[in-house]
Amino acid sequence: MSEQSSSTAPEPEQHLEFIKTEQQFDELIEANKRIIVDFYADWCEPCKMMKPTVSDLAAGCDTTVAKADVEALPQIAMRYGVMSIPTFISFPDG
Repeated sequence: MSEQSSSTAPEPEQHLEFIKTEQQFDELIEANKRIIVDFYADWCEPCKMMKPTVSDLAAGCDTTVAKADVEALPQIAMRYGVMSIPTFISFPDG
């Protein structure tokens, strides 16, 4: 029975959108009424500490939660003035 439960229950990370391109980011912002973006880097220890909290948020709310790697997408981080990480930006109207 526990095998069935674990296979049917979605992992919290499945509720996260991982942004891979600037175009995907722009489309995601335009397509969603509310979105929270977590700007992070894989090497960032505070980002790693926030990972379970971000996953729980994504699993427990109806707002889209997305992650943008500042190392892979520096142009997006610069566009929004991200100077340190983790940084969370809420786009209440997309």
